[in-house]
Amino acid sequence: MPLLNQRSIKTLAVSITLFLAAQTAWADSLNDIYQAALQNDPVLRAARASFNAEREAKNISRAALLPRLSISGDYTEVEQNENALTSPNLGLIDSETTAYNAT
Repeated sequence: MPLLNQRSIKTLAVSITLFLAAQTAWADSLNDIYQAALQNDPVLRAARASFNAEREAKNISRAALLPRLSISGDYTEVEQNENALTSPNLGLIDSETTAYNAT
């Protein structure tokens, strides 16, 4: 007489499969569930954005007290070839202009 018949083998196989499937479903830790909630819950995301905005309000209010610096520069180069028939002594005219500004 065999120890396990065909029906018992099927029942055992289904039981083992269900047990393993349940183990993988329980594999999420509390931290994994919390992180998923943070990423997917719009209420928590809105609360985080509001918290960050309020924290930056202090820095924004101090911005008017900080010094402001502005630096600009300009460089212009012009080369012009005068017509030798109208101005035989001029030839090539080359001019450069450089300007800097800091406030």
